[in-house]
Amino acid sequence: MSFPKDFLWGTATAAYQIEGAWNKNGKGLSIWDLFCEKTGAVKNGDNGHTACDHYHRYKEDIALMKKLEIKAYRFSVAWTRILPNGTGEVNNKGIEFYNNLIDELIKNGIEPVMTMYHWDLPAELHYRGGWLNPKIADYFDVSADFLLGRSSIMQPTLNCDAMQRMQQIERVLEKNDRLDLQDAEPTVKLALISFYRYL
Repeated sequence: MSFPKDFLWGTATAAYQIEGAWNKNGKGLSIWDLFCEKTGAVKNGDNGHTACDHYHRYKEDIALMKKLEIKAYRFSVAWTRILPNGTGEVNNKGIEFYNNLIDELIKNGIEPVMTMYHWDLPAELHYRGGWLNPKIADYFDVSADFLLGRSSIMQPTLNCDAMQRMQQIERVLEKNDRLDLQDAEPTVKLALISFYRYL
């Protein structure tokens, strides 16, 4: 088996897992920020407050990527770093961070590949019903239009194959402070195992 000549070899991250700076420079709260604050919800009480501190150390991270000869970097945009409440006011400091990140990638010969959503729904939209709210598509459309209107050089992606699972997870979260794998459907279990760690 061979890969096409234009196949992108690279690496990938997700905003909440690496950025840190969870409440810096105007960033709003996401459902991950809320979930990680629940006692016993995450093993050792871990959270993304600092994570890998990519927000402050992206130049060092990109230098390491270049040294490893990585050709493409798939990163996700934290919805709440751009639109702190999910809609409405734009956070220019968030725009500046992603612009700087993209510029640094290009400068180092690494192709930016942006994921518009990677499981970090703005808390404000969660309070409005989250993915169960029929208006969520409109809220996401605002975010997507904003991002796509600013990026002609990136290859945007969207993790949407498991949105139904996310809706099921939200239903479980509405009833419990802690997710219970025992009662979860198989597809939900897969999502839960992927995204949460337990004591």
